Amino acid sequence: MSDRVWLNFDMSFTGRDRLFVRLEAENTPGFDDATDTEMARLGFEGDSNNKFDISRLEYRFSLNKTANL
Repeated sequence: MSDRVWLNFDMSFTGRDRLFVRLEAENTPGFDDATDTEMARLGFEGDSNNKFDISRLEYRFSLNKTANL
């Protein structure tokens, strides 16, 4: 058994900005030892022992009417 969980928080302070935070917890072992090859690798394997980490953090806002960050 394995799992991978994402919690996404998408929020704004002024209505013209955006704060995005992604928390991720996972418990997906690699199959390298069982298959004796790396051909069975998954793109999302990892083991944080189901403890949440911040995997994505971004804040976007406008400098002026034409430039955005």
